[in-house]
Order: sequence, then structure tokens, then C-alpha cells
Amino acid sequence: VETEVRLTIGRAYVGLGEYAAALPHLERADALLTKRLGSEHRDRLPTLDLLCKAYLGTKKLATHLSTFRDVSAIRTAVDGRVHPNTLAALQAQARVELI
Repeated sequence: VETEVRLTIGRAYVGLGEYAAALPHLERADALLTKRLGSEHRDRLPTLDLLCKAYLGTKKLATHLSTFRDVSAIRTAVDGRVHPNTLAALQAQARVELI
């Protein structure tokens, strides 16, 4: 229950452009999901996608590059190397690595 509540709050803050306010909720939701499902589970992807948007919005990129890498790795494992979602994740990761 806490996971869904935190994800909902984080999603609302991201939608409002309040990225800094979204981060603690999304980070906690991801921690709970990781504990319950494991680090490479596909059900983490919606939360990780929102986390990446929040990190981009707050310019906290270099310190959170691992999140972008996680998304790319999970997308590759789940969707395959040439799926559009995987390619978008790899592109986002590359942009962050170049900053």
C-alpha cells in the first residue's frame, strides 16, 4: 500500500513540475519495490521512469546515473535490444553520461 501511495504522490508532483518534492516519494517507492521484487524486475520500470524525469528536472544527473543505467538494463532484459522503449532508455542514459 505504501508503495502505491508514494508512487501516486510522486507522479502527481512530477506532473506539476515539482521534481524536488517528487524525489523522496519516488525513491521510497522504488526502495520498497526493489526489496519486494528484486532489482531487475520489470514492475520497477514505471517508478524508475518517473525517477529519471525527476532527476532530469532537478538537474541531479551525475549523482543518479546508476538509475538511468538500471532502466536501460531492465528494458534490455525485458523488451530486447532493439525495442523502442529500450532504445529510448539507452538514449536518455547516453544524454546523461555526456553531461
